[in-house]
Amino acid sequence: MRRYSGTFKDNYQIIVVDTPGFDGTADIMILKKIAEWLEKSYKHGGAMLGGVIYLHDVSLDHLTDKAQRNLEIFQALCGQGALRKVILGTTKWGRISDRRAQAHEDELKHDHWKALIAEGAKVRSFKDKNDAESAWKFIDIVVDNVSKNDFDIDAYFQFQEELGAATDADGAMRAIQKKVLDLRNQVAELEGTTADPERIKKAQEKLSEAEKTLNKLLRQDVESFAQWFRRIFQQVLGELSAKRCSRNSNES
Repeated sequence: MRRYSGTFKDNYQIIVVDTPGFDGTADIMILKKIAEWLEKSYKHGGAMLGGVIYLHDVSLDHLTDKAQRNLEIFQALCGQGALRKVILGTTKWGRISDRRAQAHEDELKHDHWKALIAEGAKVRSFKDKNDAESAWKFIDIVVDNVSKNDFDIDAYFQFQEELGAATDADGAMRAIQKKVLDLRNQVAELEGTTADPERIKKAQEKLSEAEKTLNKLLRQDVESFAQWFRRIFQQVLGELSAKRCSRNSNES
């Protein structure tokens, strides 16, 4: 993760955090990095999350399997209530003609991004890496989100105990990962130094069982953490309308 900061109009200090995409078993680590950064930034700096920018390479003729997976995970994490704080951005316009790029963006809006746009997500184009105006259009939306809404920051991290539990579970996962690596080395050594098929078979069976356990832990960890993170993500990005309505009623 990389972060960039600067002062914007109305004296807002803007921090842009560049995160990796989702990629297989690394998904859980990416989610944890993002969640930990959100928590640390609020606790030590009082930062609020004004929005999330999702970038897509418009020069691609079709959505790749990885891009489709990224989009599906992103949409699942946001949930319907938070999509109004999402900006869908197209990049790499200079790699192909404007006509093709526009056709690709139109396809995204009318097909792959249709459901997100219907829930309030906004689309912006970053047409040139040297086009500062296009970049500021993204930031304008983020600042507008912050200035319009009343955030209950304390509610964002009411799931801290669950994060601690997830951290404890990491120890068990690291232990089984080490066991799998040790068994793989053992199998490789046996295959290279002995002709005893029975010993090799037993080692392979142990390795298979350990790998099954590891895969089960990974699935459970990803699913449970994704549920926890989705609740934080939706609270950070979603408007706490019920609380705001209650506050407005009391004031009136």
